[in-house]
Amino acid sequence: MQLATYRLHVLPLIAAALLLGACSKGVVKPAGDDVAVRTLERLRAQWASTPRITAIGEMAISGVPVTVRFDAIVSGRDSLRVGLTGPFGITVGALSSTPTEFIFFNAQEGEVVEGVPSRQTFREQVQLDLDYSEIVALFRGEIPRLPALGEFTAELRGDEITYTVPGAGGVREIFTVDTSDLSVPLYRRERGEDDSKTVEVEIEARTFMAMGERRFPHNVMVRINNAERTVSITVERVRASVEATRTFRLDIPSDIPRRRL
Repeated sequence: MQLATYRLHVLPLIAAALLLGACSKGVVKPAGDDVAVRTLERLRAQWASTPRITAIGEMAISGVPVTVRFDAIVSGRDSLRVGLTGPFGITVGALSSTPTEFIFFNAQEGEVVEGVPSRQTFREQVQLDLDYSEIVALFRGEIPRLPALGEFTAELRGDEITYTVPGAGGVREIFTVDTSDLSVPLYRRERGEDDSKTVEVEIEARTFMAMGERRFPHNVMVRINNAERTVSITVERVRASVEATRTFRLDIPSDIPRRRL
């Protein structure tokens, strides 16, 4: 009888503990403006503290038969240069871009292509269906844009805040920030509703590595247009600086043919 009474007292305590654990870790609730805004401010300040970044690793693009190594340098959101090499160190090409102009040396075709950076031109030249803001953010380990106050709603689940940013034409940006270390495990831009929804871009950071105070994405999966094209990126080395001897300009011999898009 004592054992039965003990169980009657203990079982409600166990149930309450399980419920408390679920509430603290699994239940989604609105994030207060103070928490959501403060998290964005911390994230913005952290990203601003590392304006110049060098990232080295490899990239596998669906439909491209080989894995490509990259050596990227970035200055804020203003300048980007990426060198690309294939198996056995064979030069594939080099890209230099600002928000308004890009130049790509296609070593395989032996030509230089210039033009305005857009999703279409990057798709044609480097097989990445992304625009400049998305590519530069990708090599910075960030998302294209942080919203301002009043542009988002936010939900809290444990240590993670998920922001939803509605835009024009039924577009939504959704991203998650881990408040414990300011890592961003997921960014998605989608259009439409339910069955007609198109996920235009989804960037999932699966693991992270240290870059000073920052948590920088280590293994990243990019899915484009409902995963019609996927890009797997592994960052092997990253640092919050660019060597003084390196330049964002491409030094290309004058006899290489040039083509403007």
